[in-house]
Formats: sequence, structure tokens, C-alpha cells
Amino acid sequence: MKIINKAKIFIKKVVNEIETNRKLMEKLNHKLLCKMYYAFQDTENLYFVVEYFSGGDLRYLISRRNNFEEKETKFIISCIALIINYLHENNVIHRDIKPEKFIFGKDGYLHLTDLILAKECKKEETVISPSGTPGYMAPEAIINQPHNFCVDYFALGIILYELSKGERPYQGNNRKEIKDNMFKFEINLNKDDIPSDWDINVADLINGLLKRKKKYRLGTKGFDEVKNHPWFNDIQWEKIENCEFISPFKIEEGDHFDKEYAKKQDDDSIYEGNKQLYIDKINESLVYKNFYFNYEDKNKNNENKNNENEK
Repeated sequence: MKIINKAKIFIKKVVNEIETNRKLMEKLNHKLLCKMYYAFQDTENLYFVVEYFSGGDLRYLISRRNNFEEKETKFIISCIALIINYLHENNVIHRDIKPEKFIFGKDGYLHLTDLILAKECKKEETVISPSGTPGYMAPEAIINQPHNFCVDYFALGIILYELSKGERPYQGNNRKEIKDNMFKFEINLNKDDIPSDWDINVADLINGLLKRKKKYRLGTKGFDEVKNHPWFNDIQWEKIENCEFISPFKIEEGDHFDKEYAKKQDDDSIYEGNKQLYIDKINESLVYKNFYFNYEDKNKNNENKNNENEK
């Protein structure tokens, strides 16, 4: 169960983003997307009851591994690419694709956990609003220019680069440093830049996903551009999408829980002594009046619609 304090989201100005996340979690349904079962609230908090995955997130795995085998990397990237495609097919740009957003289930599959910064957008439209995490943001997004679906494929390229080379391509201590490095040079890997036992096609895939100009970026014309790349020639896309392929990851139970993090208490200093004031304001706004959700009710409604259609 995720518990989100109403005062905190009011201060951080992410009220609309939390509401969008709830609406999209209700609307979307995919095996590689974390399922929401219930959403409810009280005067102080919002609550999401979601599917539980016990394998730790991809960032945690990266922090514990010096390197990844090519078959492991290919599986990870395939899972992420499939969920990106599903979102795009439903006119949703995620805008914050990064390792922390993906959690392993006990079957070794990756699952996307939230859609906090996601935007619904028609294929021909663009979005102009701050979004994402600097190390994974596309050039057009990091300078607050109009951006579209291919920002998610740029982030996919960053993750692929990170898994194959052990670091992100654009380094920096803050957003400005990362942005400056991004515009100093464009990634152009060759066979000497990748592990010697890897397929050379991975360098071409990374270069294509990390094109600075979005019109040249792999994925701009859709998922098939990525799916049909030679590096994926041996990928069984349908089996992975249906979670029928045997994952190369064996997840050990009980090895992914940070007890120290769980002990952390909320920092009341951010409320400046006015926590109740913020809670009152957000409750008075009624922005979350339709926040409640019950997965069982959704299933019943779908069954009723199907019965009516059959009649």
C-alpha cells in the first residue's frame, strides 16, 4: 500500500500529477504494468493498494552488479520497450522512464510501477511542461521544448547504454551540468565501445535511440522501428509480452528490503508549521473527490457491458 500525504503533494505542487496517475492506473491494464486494486483517502492521506512485487527495482540491481550479460540486458530492454509501446498505443507518454520505475516480480519480469508524470497526448500533438529525471531526459525535454512520444525511447537508450557500459552517457551533479554535457557531444559508439562478446548491433541501436534531434531518433516513427532492429532478431516479443518466456533473472526472496529506509519518519519541517492548513486547502478544493477506486467494481462493470453487448 502506497500512502501519500496530502499536505506534501500540495507543497510540491504535484496534486494534478497524482490524480492523473490514479486515473491512468484505473484505465490501463497490461501484464508488465503494476496493477492497482484500490484507491481511497482520508482527511490526511491518499492510499493506493497495488500489486506487490518482491524482487527489488532495477536501480537496486544495477547498484549491486558490476556488469550485465547481453541476454540479461536484452530481456530488460525488451520488457521496457513493450510497456512503452503499450502506453503509446493508448496515447500516453510516460516522460520519466528510468530504472527506479521498474520492479522485478518473483518470476524475474520487470513491471512499471507508476505513471506520475505521464501525459495523455494524441500522436500528432506535443507537450510542453517540465518532466522527468535529468539523467534520462531527452534533449528537447531538458530544455523545456515541445516533446512527444520519442522522449521515452531516448530514456530507453540511456538505460541500454548504462547496462552495457556501467554508467550513464551524460554525467553531472545537477540538471545544468547534465544538459551542458548532452549538448557538447552526441553519442556515437563503435565496436570498441561495447563488451567484446556482445553483438555489434547494440552500438547501432544505442546510437539510434540517443539521437539528439528527435526527427532522426529511433522510435520516432513508432515501435516497429525499435522492434525490428537487428539486435532484437532473436527476441520472442509475444512470449515476453505474455510473460511466457523464461526470464534470465532468478529472484531470491527477502533480499530486496531496506529496513533502514522503512524506519525513516516524515520530515515535518517542509510544512513550516502549517501542515493542517495545506491539508484543509486540498480537501476544500475537492480535487480528489473522485479518487476512490475498486478493482472488483471495475470488473463487474466490464462484465455487465459484455453481457449487454451479447444481448
